[in-house]
Amino acid sequence: MNERDYDQMITQAEVEYLTSASRTTIWRWCRAGIFPSPVRIGVRRIGWSRRAVEQFLAARPAVYQAAGEPAAPAPLAAAEK
Repeated sequence: MNERDYDQMITQAEVEYLTSASRTTIWRWCRAGIFPSPVRIGVRRIGWSRRAVEQFLAARPAVYQAAGEPAAPAPLAAAEK
């Protein structure tokens, strides 16, 4: 089994960077069911599935273009290998 078989967890700060959204916006999206929910990974720590966040980002450009807004930033998976 190689390391790509495991889904990496990313922090709130990484999610904010990848989505270019504020902490408040991310939580609003989670409550509305349009963004993946975080997973508790410790007593005082949460994380998001990198795969789920990248899937969210891949689906967003169509929504942004339909609304006449600029596309969301691309996932950084290739840059972090």
